Amino acid sequence: MNDSENQIERSERQEPSAKTLTPAAEAGTELVPKQETAVALPLWGVGSPKKRLLAFGMVLAYAVIFYLLLRIVGLLLTGVRNLPAPTRNVLSEVLLALCAIGAAFIAAKLERRKFSSYGFGDRLALPRFFSASFWGFAALTVFLLGLRVTHHYYFGGPGIHGAEIVRFGLTYLVLFLAVAFFEESLTRGYPLFKLSEAIGFWPAVIVLSILFASGHISNKGESTFGVVAAGLFGVVIAYSILRSGSLWWAIGFHFMWDYSESFIYGVPDSGFVAPGHLLNPSFNGPEWITGGTVGPEGSYFILLGLAALALVIHVTLPRRKTV
Repeated sequence: MNDSENQIERSERQEPSAKTLTPAAEAGTELVPKQETAVALPLWGVGSPKKRLLAFGMVLAYAVIFYLLLRIVGLLLTGVRNLPAPTRNVLSEVLLALCAIGAAFIAAKLERRKFSSYGFGDRLALPRFFSASFWGFAALTVFLLGLRVTHHYYFGGPGIHGAEIVRFGLTYLVLFLAVAFFEESLTRGYPLFKLSEAIGFWPAVIVLSILFASGHISNKGESTFGVVAAGLFGVVIAYSILRSGSLWWAIGFHFMWDYSESFIYGVPDSGFVAPGHLLNPSFNGPEWITGGTVGPEGSYFILLGLAALALVIHVTLPRRKTV
């Protein structure tokens, strides 16, 4: 083989042919990793009015499917009314979570899309879940420490001992995992992704956060400010979905915040005080500072906590491309 033939062979090995280049490579754009399966979260509604209307129709279809699954679950629960209240509560929340996730699965199949495209397909699912769980515990702990420094909160002594710690700890672990999966799937899962296609991400977040907050109105011990704070929490936690395209950070934070409130610190959680908590705390001072019967969500200082949470999300989560 002569020198010219050697040069031709080397150039063919080093330079890919035009047939092997993808359109993205030809355009000089960055290729999307194969692991990234989440659909886009457009800041503004995209596509023709027909496509937007179809996206809105799928949100309604999801709601109908969820309702039908709830009716089936209601029939199943009629046979377990005699179970102990803790077991019944855990079972109810687990079934609610399955209904919310199941409705998303069915709706995705109707669209001929992967279920994982709507917030669950994340190669960093576990790291994000555990990272958010850390931040959920840390956020509440710092908040309560602030109240302790100003003598508005006292951690108190042990509320339970021995085997009760294990029993209640595991019960609330499952319960609040189910709560997080249910509420995040229902208000920031499939409906958020589809409604974003119809009206844009932030308008969709506001609509669904209002629905999320309205679910707290009937809570015993809730207040008007507590309901507003719940809605603002929905807005802030949705920012983690915009940043990552994934539900896992939101689920982890939601789970650990509720778990820490109800089991570890024993403070009210949106007006509800769980029996069997690790500590017996006490509050001292006006409700606008302590939150009163609402818990930390009822304190005006929760606004500072939500602002700090938004900053944590911005700093710790990579930015995901939107349209």
